[in-house]
Amino acid sequence: MAEFRAALGPDARGLAFGGGRVSFVRGATDGVDRWEERRELPCETLHGPLKLPSCPERVAVSGTSMVFEGRGQGHGEGLDMEWASRSRLSVEGTWEAAYGGGAR
Repeated sequence: MAEFRAALGPDARGLAFGGGRVSFVRGATDGVDRWEERRELPCETLHGPLKLPSCPERVAVSGTSMVFEGRGQGHGEGLDMEWASRSRLSVEGTWEAAYGGGAR
């Protein structure tokens, strides 16, 4: 759960997957008011840090357990090149953000 929270935020919920992206709801604040916002990120944001072989198709949550379901070995998802270009990170920084520190 710690890796999940680090990737998407401590209160991320309502996950949905599609088109190489993960969408979810999480809390947001401006320091005074608090609300919920819908976010969408490249799936690499989640499957890299969690060391999943590819972007999941669905997730089952039970208490503090999460079971991700899907198929494939990462082929066909690839790196979101538009995100990588907008990020202005170095090659190493892009790799780290997309696939996590353990992937090489």
